[in-house]
Amino acid sequence: MDIGLGVGGFIDVLLLPEQREDWPTEGTVGKFEIWWADDRQQIRLKPSDPRYLCHDFADYVERFRPSWPLDVGHPVHDPDPRS
Repeated sequence: MDIGLGVGGFIDVLLLPEQREDWPTEGTVGKFEIWWADDRQQIRLKPSDPRYLCHDFADYVERFRPSWPLDVGHPVHDPDPRS
């Protein structure tokens, strides 16, 4: 996804609806939030439009990013792979 920066951007597939036909089509112009950025030189994006979010987004957030959106503007660290 072209985000106009020197790093790559992509929409996190885990945040998209289960049915591919409900995903934004190529060329869709929309608003996205930075969901995750770290030292891998890529930016993971979350659709702002709820039509393009998975149906269990609230459960996903509770499980993987429970402090979101309070952590907006603060570094997000990879979860401990041992847990």
